[in-house]
Order: sequence, then structure tokens, then C-alpha cells
Amino acid sequence: MEGTLRLNLSKQAYKTYKENCMDGKLFVQYTDMFFWCVILGYQSSPDEIPSDISQKEGTFFWSAFDDEMQKPILKMVCVKAVGNFNILGPDYQTKGYEKFRDILQNYADLGFSILNTRLGGNYSKDNMNKLMDLLLEISEVKIK
Repeated sequence: MEGTLRLNLSKQAYKTYKENCMDGKLFVQYTDMFFWCVILGYQSSPDEIPSDISQKEGTFFWSAFDDEMQKPILKMVCVKAVGNFNILGPDYQTKGYEKFRDILQNYADLGFSILNTRLGGNYSKDNMNKLMDLLLEISEVKIK
């Protein structure tokens, strides 16, 4: 999975990531924004993997994610979504990780829609509290 898995962004997300992932913004790297979008998407739809809602444009590699926090959490999301650990290995027919990738991309698309709506397109660091409030709000809804 390490060097070969490519993750794709929706066209709208790619444009937003390109304009808003840099120093001085809420997200410094594409992978940071993608990671939080997956979390938001999963928290909003834990019982059903969202369908693919967009054409893909931007690409980055799995190896760009943080090994200590991001990769383990993203793997847990996929395992929980499908209900088994087989998702972490290559597909027996294609020998690739397409299903794993598709789950992450679909949750990221859903999460991006939620994030973009709630932040109103303002990705400055000043909105860190809004992001945290949103994550806590969604978590509290699921816990009840």
C-alpha cells in the first residue's frame, strides 16, 4: 500500500485544497484536510459508506499521511466501515487497494461537503474553533 496507493480528490475539493492548504491556513497540507474530511464524513455516516459523488481530479499518495496518527485512524475507519480487517490487504482479484481507497475518498467527499458548508469557504486558522466544534458536535450526536 505504501508507495503505490493514490488517493484522489473531487474537482471542487481539489480547487479548494489548492487555494487553502498552506501555512497560515487551517490546513497546511492536502493530507491534513483530506484526513479531517474523512473523519467528518465517517462521523456523519458511520453505518453506510457514502456513494461516489464526484469526478476525481487531484492525486496524492498514501505515503504522504502521518504514520503515527493519520494512517492508523484512516485504517480503523475502513475496518469499521466494512466490518473486517480484510480491507487492509490487497483485493484478491485486482491485487490492489481500490476498495480501501474508494472508502476513504467517498468519506472525504462527504466530509468536504460538510466542512465547506460549515466553514463557509473560510479556511483561515481563525476557524480552528469552528472545526473543533463541528467535530465535537458530530461526535456527541453519534454517542447519544
